[in-house]
Amino acid sequence: YYRLESKEGENYLYRLARQRARDGTDVQQVRVIKNQDGTLLTDAKSVVRRWKEYFEKLMNEENEREQRGEEAAPVDQEVAKIVRKALKRMKSGKAVGPDDVWKCLGEPAVEFLTRLFNEILESERMPEEWRRSVLVP
Repeated sequence: YYRLESKEGENYLYRLARQRARDGTDVQQVRVIKNQDGTLLTDAKSVVRRWKEYFEKLMNEENEREQRGEEAAPVDQEVAKIVRKALKRMKSGKAVGPDDVWKCLGEPAVEFLTRLFNEILESERMPEEWRRSVLVP
């Protein structure tokens, strides 16, 4: 504290205050942006107008990733492989419920889960109990 009473300490305090002010500013603020032609816009009104155009186009256009064909492609991987890999990667004590049981059962668990998931995939319906269930960690 004795340093703060000197001129050097006062300058240090102001430098610290300026640094904190810089750290607190929003660095995500965009002051310039390019229009559709690639011309740089620096005027605040034109920047806002360009953002408006961008989001109007974004929100009113169909997303290509969500467009689906008439038929979905079948799953190429074998379900049993997926189940084995998932059980292998599962960590004990992390999941809600008896997660260790599935690992202890070994191959019978893989067979049971494979039949269950194949049935769900074929029927294309999730069990109603899963929809109504609530997970509490």
